[in-house]
Amino acid sequence: MGEIAAVTFTRKAAAEIRERVQNELERRLRSAPAAEQARLEGALAALGGAALGTVHSFCARMLRLFPVEAGVDPSFEELEEEGAEAVLDEVWEEHLDRERGTPLFRELVARGVNPRDLRGLFGLLAEYRDVEPVTGDASDAPDLSGVARELEGFLAEVEPHVPPAPQSPDGLQKAVLTARRLRAERGFAHAPTLVEALEAFASAGVTLNRWPDRALAYRFRDELLPAFQERAVRPALALWRTRLHPLCVAFARPALDLAEARRRARGTLDYGDLLLLARRLLRDHPDVRRELARRFRRILVDEFQDTDPVQAEILFYLAGDDPAGGGPWHARPLRPGALFLVGDPKQSIYRFRRGDIETYQRVKGLVVAQGGEVLRLRRNFRSVPAVCAYVNRAFSTLFPAEDTPYQAAHAPLWTTRRPPAEPLSGVWRLTLPSAGTKDEMLAHEARLVASWVRWALEGNLRVRGKGGRLRRARPGDVLVLTRKTESLPGLAAALEAQGVPVDLTGAEAPGDDPLVAGVANLLAALAAPDDGAALVAALTGPLFGHSWQDLLDHRHSGGALGISSPPDAGHPEVRETLGFLRELRAEALARPPVAAVEWVIERTGVAALAAAEPRGGTAAGRFETLIDLAREAEAVGRSDFASAAAHIAETVSAARPPRNVLAGQAGGVRLMNLHKAKGLEAPVVVLAGAWNRGGHPVRYRVDRDAGGGAVGYFPAWKRAGDWHQKILAHPPGWDAQEAVETQYRDAEERRLLYVAATRAGQVLVISRPQGKAASGSAWKELLEFVDDELPPAGLDLPPPARRRVDPDPRGERRAVARAVGGLQRAAAPTWT
Repeated sequence: MGEIAAVTFTRKAAAEIRERVQNELERRLRSAPAAEQARLEGALAALGGAALGTVHSFCARMLRLFPVEAGVDPSFEELEEEGAEAVLDEVWEEHLDRERGTPLFRELVARGVNPRDLRGLFGLLAEYRDVEPVTGDASDAPDLSGVARELEGFLAEVEPHVPPAPQSPDGLQKAVLTARRLRAERGFAHAPTLVEALEAFASAGVTLNRWPDRALAYRFRDELLPAFQERAVRPALALWRTRLHPLCVAFARPALDLAEARRRARGTLDYGDLLLLARRLLRDHPDVRRELARRFRRILVDEFQDTDPVQAEILFYLAGDDPAGGGPWHARPLRPGALFLVGDPKQSIYRFRRGDIETYQRVKGLVVAQGGEVLRLRRNFRSVPAVCAYVNRAFSTLFPAEDTPYQAAHAPLWTTRRPPAEPLSGVWRLTLPSAGTKDEMLAHEARLVASWVRWALEGNLRVRGKGGRLRRARPGDVLVLTRKTESLPGLAAALEAQGVPVDLTGAEAPGDDPLVAGVANLLAALAAPDDGAALVAALTGPLFGHSWQDLLDHRHSGGALGISSPPDAGHPEVRETLGFLRELRAEALARPPVAAVEWVIERTGVAALAAAEPRGGTAAGRFETLIDLAREAEAVGRSDFASAAAHIAETVSAARPPRNVLAGQAGGVRLMNLHKAKGLEAPVVVLAGAWNRGGHPVRYRVDRDAGGGAVGYFPAWKRAGDWHQKILAHPPGWDAQEAVETQYRDAEERRLLYVAATRAGQVLVISRPQGKAASGSAWKELLEFVDDELPPAGLDLPPPARRRVDPDPRGERRAVARAVGGLQRAAAPTWT
């Protein structure tokens, strides 16, 4: 057992592998002949220390075995993603402060860039710290005076025809109005102003019915605007952004060293550190490589389609037949039987996390070239024949017949299951009523899905359980998937309104909950007792509910707004609250930061209040997230109460996986984003979030086929609202690289559809919008192959009436007495 390393993608999958290995060893031990029992018992005894885990835990194991050679503290701690991001945020703020006023800082500002907006570029450089960024030579800003004259000429021709105050301007009219305003404010001689004006025209279009003269509108749409964009706008923007890009990279890159030094000083390593240090350890130390290859003679890797090139390099160093030899990793001979890889390239969906289908295809070719064998697994043990037939029909069209650089080839599935006796099986579409807006359509969808799920769980749908017998469907048999996260809260609320328990997984901002934001404000006020802004936010928030008039009366009565010392005068209720806060602060400061946050949540009773509301388990779980944030602060060295409160305030509005404190108790309907469903299955799957088409703008590209090593094309983007980003600068050749990466993105979108369609065992329901929403459906391509409409039964159930509970003080006292008695009995020793 000690010679085997089994590596997989997630901790959950690793735990499942460990459990299955243990169960199989125990099963064999029960019937094994005496000669084999000792070996099986030895394997069971060694299972606890076996290398069965994620690739990051495996890298950490190797680093701890050879800390001196790796150059790490042997007691290092592994940073989770949130903690690693917190370090980057902290370092970036310090970097901005340190660089403020330097020539480079001033030059960026002069070219219209707020250096703070380069945080996204810094994050890309940190994520791909092993990749050399492509950039041009630093040079002066280009002379755009000729383009300014072009713009003036274009405006002179178009501007007179723009309606004076258009009610609903089209893209060109908006661009003209923007350019007019910028010209009046700063003038086009100021290059950043000119660039801002050109950006307004870059993607502008013409809507014919917004112009009084239809013939002129045709001319603008078909001749003048495209010619101006091609002749002046796009070349000028490309030149400006390419000249600006070296300055952006030069500003952001030094912060990488600061971040690495900060992690090392705290004895922590993030996931990137683990991979890169393990690679360096194996590459640069032949003796270590030889010892680890001897120790781990059999390496098994699951979910290999999501492996990045650094992980592949580590595997080849360990499985090489000449561990002391040199040369590039991909040229090393492999030991026969040393490497066993399992992966389905049709499910490679994590390119945004460095997962690389090119690496999968390349490694497969290297293994085959050395005599390795490719075993194609086509037998499907999950899905009934109708679901398999649908998947085969759809993806024989959506996937190519042969592998391409971007896409895996179609491979038909052969089911092992018989058609079920249950009439409701196979693939169905749920057509939604027409709706005016996206929000209205998603609300309709949530109500229909929730109603049908409740109907199915009320004995109207049977599924095959263990042993092959049909039984009533349970909440845990249903999996609801969306392409994006924004429709998850509405679906969860609709399901819970129907009395259906929900286990929500995805991403939401805890701070969007007023109670959670109120606790964050309270913690900030307790940490800085005389910070008036934090205190006012806490007092007027949902926890205490004081009005602005209360605070005004308090001040007019001579009361002070602070909790360091008791006020002698003021509004009586405000004074009472301030006294409570003073006591709460004293209690909090007497505890470690994490315990202090727990105490504040318990003392205010907010978690219990939230648990009584709809979606109570998830609502109460948001306060568990606040405690997690305090732990994150402690992990990155912010180990006092004030620092923990500050970290919570800074990060509580970021999207995070929700916590459900009741999850698992009722076996709820699983509700999640599609990327979270990898490796999951369910008898019943509903594909919802119908007006949430996938896809995302291409933000960067990594080219690993470049001569001399991998290079990265990393533009600088800035946030422009909640959902959009604006490009500030890009490397030379970005347009061509963006076009290539777009093909990879589109191919991955098809693979996401495959993952969605193959989760179902018995029933697959796909939501189908109508009208203009149909083209924006996440499931548009899957719906083209669905023939049957979901029967209307169960689609219009009204939510059940909520149970009324009359308080019974005597019963409550008896329940408390029983609980206290149980605690006392549990505390009593059972030994003598």
